[in-house]
Amino acid sequence: MSISGVREIKYNITIISSIYYLLDIHTDLITNNKIRILYNKFNKVRKTQVAKPLYKYFLEDFWSCSLENFIIEYNKFIQTKQSFLFFKSNLINFAILLCKFKTYKLNNYKSTIHQYNYLPLIESLVNALSCKYIDVFNFYNNFIKFILLYKKYDEYNNFVLNELNDTNKNNLYVYFSLNSVKDYLYARTQYTQFCFSIVNPEASVHERKNISFMIIHDFNLHNVYNRKKQFTQEN
Repeated sequence: MSISGVREIKYNITIISSIYYLLDIHTDLITNNKIRILYNKFNKVRKTQVAKPLYKYFLEDFWSCSLENFIIEYNKFIQTKQSFLFFKSNLINFAILLCKFKTYKLNNYKSTIHQYNYLPLIESLVNALSCKYIDVFNFYNNFIKFILLYKKYDEYNNFVLNELNDTNKNNLYVYFSLNSVKDYLYARTQYTQFCFSIVNPEASVHERKNISFMIIHDFNLHNVYNRKKQFTQEN
């Protein structure tokens, strides 16, 4: 089997296991052994509260594909507004993150986050697996609303949703990543219409583990957001 075929199987097992876990499907109802093994790893975190070894995000294909393939896919995406290469692995990482929110105590979030009804967010995530940008964006939007609902208040919360929704008005696209990538990988977004931000709650920018701050920081650092907005308006 090809490397891409093996990776695709891992993606499918991970997304199914994650959704089963978020829905509290009983392990006795899971017949596939590989899915059950990963499901039980999520369950182990709930009991031990030791998450890092078990919650390993994929390096998203948005970053790991060759620059040539990235450019080819980007040009297709601009025409079709859909990309499995860009978004599938990204959305699977979000499924892992939701499992983490459900089971693991994270600083800066209210303890009641574990009691959240994840069903609406799961439905949004499943819809986003179409990898059509409109569905992915709706999931990002719902995810940020979920984050702000349980995140302890700070001065950045009021700005995030407004800035997020402003991208659509300016023909820009959002890419929320769970990966902290090196500058040489980040550089591939430079001449695209993607506004990129890291939304990993355990990543830090300027020693701050704060998703709201990271989004504002990433969208506005070196005037990136306004510069891209001006470019799309001129073209």
